[in-house]
Amino acid sequence: MSGMADPSFSEEAGEPRAEAPVGVPDGHLVQFYGHDDELASAVVDFLGDGLSAGDVVAAIAVESHERAFRERLQSRGVDLEQACASGRMVFLDAEATLARFMRGDDPDPQLFDSVIGQLIREKTAGASGARVRAYGEMVDVLWQRGARKGALRLEDLWNDLRTRHSFNLLCAYAMAGFYKEPEAANLVCRSHDHVVSPRAPLQLPGSPGYHWYVVPRVGYPDPQTFRAAYAKLAGLHDELWARTGVGPERTVFGGFSMGSVMSYSLGLGPDRPAPAGILAFSGFVPVVEGWEPDVTGRAAAGTRVFVAHGRRDPVMAVDFARRARELLEAGGLDVEYHESDAGHHIDPNHVPAAIDWLGATLGAGRADAR
Repeated sequence: MSGMADPSFSEEAGEPRAEAPVGVPDGHLVQFYGHDDELASAVVDFLGDGLSAGDVVAAIAVESHERAFRERLQSRGVDLEQACASGRMVFLDAEATLARFMRGDDPDPQLFDSVIGQLIREKTAGASGARVRAYGEMVDVLWQRGARKGALRLEDLWNDLRTRHSFNLLCAYAMAGFYKEPEAANLVCRSHDHVVSPRAPLQLPGSPGYHWYVVPRVGYPDPQTFRAAYAKLAGLHDELWARTGVGPERTVFGGFSMGSVMSYSLGLGPDRPAPAGILAFSGFVPVVEGWEPDVTGRAAAGTRVFVAHGRRDPVMAVDFARRARELLEAGGLDVEYHESDAGHHIDPNHVPAAIDWLGATLGAGRADAR
């Protein structure tokens, strides 16, 4: 499914509100990214925040990514020369490091421990009570080579190392590696404690979360911030479609709350290609000056829609979903509609129906991305 992830914000009159803190939790995180700028932003936050907190930090990256990380860290005022000289920051080349413990397409556990395990032990011993955090993209190098079993085995070795030493770990994978076999992303997610998807562009002062647009009134996004988010997401998908060969006719936009609003927007945008489907949990078709949904055009293209909403939703009232259904069906779209007594969350009872709908939407030879 194309990445309209829940932006960790709900919508209410006045401003969005954070539903849950979004930070860097302890554990093993994975970042899926659409383009290198997005990766650099996330990784530099992870590395830079660690250095600011007094952590000891290691980064294992390909040369082009390391160069981008260094530039951005320095632009944030980080004295990299001093950090590296003191041992609080270390960069390793992903390809060269892999070569030290790989045997063909498989990582050797003993060699991994002698290379990566020793690195972590050294950094932990020298941390003097500070935390250790590591970023690595060796798994993505293997994945892009087609050595998927080796990548998953490497994830297992990282997890085993974490049972013996305390450190935070962030891995990264290019989303392009999953568009032709999206179910493989589940295998990667199972190896991690936390999954990070493309984030929204806006942040409220003093809040750790992100949101897609400003909300002067529920149902009516602020035009300026809406258009900026719309353009950002459109560019992301254009790049992914061009890179992967998985086109819009094999794409489903889906999300929750603001994520569903942006899914409707990209899926129904008159200047955008028609997707295979739109999956909307607890959202609405936005009303924005200068943007009108192309309902009849999507119906002609065969776009399908799944809508699920809670009747007790205090943030986005269920009437928004009912009006969306009326609008879409009046334009000839195939809409599968579900209501329950849920509040502003995804009702688990709706999930099996959503999975069945995805299978039908992406079946019949018309799609293989989800």
